[in-house]
Amino acid sequence: MKKFKALGLGILSALVLAACGSTSSSEASGDSAEGDKVIVVAASPDGYPQHYMEDDELKGYSVEVIEAVAAEAGYTLEWELSDWSGVVANLQAGKADTAVNFANTPERRESYTYTENYFYAHTGIVVASDDTTTNTLEDLKGESVTGVVGSNYAEVLKEYNPDDAITIDFVETNAVAMANIQSGKTKGFVNGYEELAAQIKNRGLDARLIEEQFGEKPVGFPFKDTEENQQIIADFNAAIESLSADGTLAEISDKYFGVDVTKSTENAE
Repeated sequence: MKKFKALGLGILSALVLAACGSTSSSEASGDSAEGDKVIVVAASPDGYPQHYMEDDELKGYSVEVIEAVAAEAGYTLEWELSDWSGVVANLQAGKADTAVNFANTPERRESYTYTENYFYAHTGIVVASDDTTTNTLEDLKGESVTGVVGSNYAEVLKEYNPDDAITIDFVETNAVAMANIQSGKTKGFVNGYEELAAQIKNRGLDARLIEEQFGEKPVGFPFKDTEENQQIIADFNAAIESLSADGTLAEISDKYFGVDVTKSTENAE
């Protein structure tokens, strides 16, 4: 049985769920009163099944993975919660050491060094549940879809939409994105394919996921390139390798997705 040493998961009501996040100091990492090595992790509380609040507790695939990795590597976690734009801002400002569900992209690698991958993300689009005619990106040409500010998935859609045939409208939260679909303001909502599928299956999300998924991106834990963080990255990489080899990561993946998302599908036979 794994033991998690994450701080604050039982008292998350004390954390501020603000768009800009909140911290008690300008520097994220440090030592706890007990002398443990502390890592501050940025996350949003509305990203089921990756990171979400349930019964005043932060849960999810990425949450359990980083807790297992930190425990294996000998670190303690503190959580910095905000909406997704706040996650990006907190990481950039150094109010958090790392973030969960933060895809490894060339643009982001200009600012961060990543650990080994623990997840392979794909981009998907949901439309209204009664929309039976929209099944591909081609069908969305001339239409508008909603993306969340700071989300990599909207950026992936741009790669597959070089002529801007699909208009992307940006909002702050998933809830607003879904409201736009229900009201007819936009035709679809672009987000993680795996997350959207889980939300429809397990949470009754009133939407239909189009079959076409695209833009696989590896996901690791990002850190700014400092001497201290290089040691953390090395420790995390060793833990990820160990937890992958013993099946722990695959087990967590199956719990939340029903499939193994720790392996790339692009080169699968």
